Amino acid sequence: MAAELAPFFPDVAALYRNAHLVISRAGASSVAELACAGRPAILVPLPGAIDDHQSANARAMAASGAAEVMLQAGNQSGNPDGFTPAALASALTARLEDPTRLIPAAAAAAGLARPDAAALLADRVQALAHSHTTR
Repeated sequence: MAAELAPFFPDVAALYRNAHLVISRAGASSVAELACAGRPAILVPLPGAIDDHQSANARAMAASGAAEVMLQAGNQSGNPDGFTPAALASALTARLEDPTRLIPAAAAAAGLARPDAAALLADRVQALAHSHTTR
């Protein structure tokens, strides 16, 4: 199994194009990129993230079938091993033994994509601004 590990990648898009599975934190940009790339993931929410938003993002991806969530701290409900080498090895082994599991997960990720999100947001802001100027 080939893997690349680094604190920063200058060309994430190229890595996504070549990846069958991504292991990542679950920040908003990360999950949006995963969805737009249509890549299944193992998400490890950052403990202590403001308002626990990464856990919420990870749960949403998992609920759609696009991701598996592994909590960084052990002994958590539903994930007693947490994100440990053994738990990660088990998750990766399961996917190696049945890589077809990644196909519906990739489709689920792509189904969450909103590549036009910036344009939609801009339209809503303009509509809101217009509604306040015409009063």
